Amino acid sequence: MDTVIKKNHTRYFHVFHLLSAFKNVRGKVLDVGCGKGAILANLKTQRQDLQITGCDFDIKSLQAFKKQFGSLYAGEDISLVRVPKGYEADNPAADYLKLKSFIATRSLTDEEITSRSLQKTCISAFTALRPLLEFINRAK
Repeated sequence: MDTVIKKNHTRYFHVFHLLSAFKNVRGKVLDVGCGKGAILANLKTQRQDLQITGCDFDIKSLQAFKKQFGSLYAGEDISLVRVPKGYEADNPAADYLKLKSFIATRSLTDEEITSRSLQKTCISAFTALRPLLEFINRAK
C-alpha cells in the first residue's frame, strides 16, 4: 500500500526530518532566518541540552527602528572590552556581543513634546522598538 501525505502533513514531515538532523548536535544552535521560531521551539522541547538562539530580520521593522533610533547606544560604560567566552574575536556580531545592555534613545524637541501628536510620536517609537524587545525576551 502506498503512503499518501496530505498537504497539511507535509510541514510535519519536514520538521520531523529537520529535527532528526540535530540528533548528534551538541552545544549551541543558531538559526538565522527562523521566522517566528516554531521549529526552534519544537527543537527545544526535544533537546533541552542545546543552547538555542534564533533571529530573523524583518526589513520593515529594521527600517522603522533605524528611522526612530538610528542605532543602539554602545558607549564604553555598557560594553565589554572583549567578546564573551565562547565567541571568536572576529565574530561579525562582536560589537553586539560585547554589549551588557541594549539601549535605544530618541531625542524629542520642545515642539514635539508640546505638540498634539506627542502620543502618536511615542507610539511610533515604541512600535519600532518592539521587535528588539521580543528578540531579547526570547533569549533564555
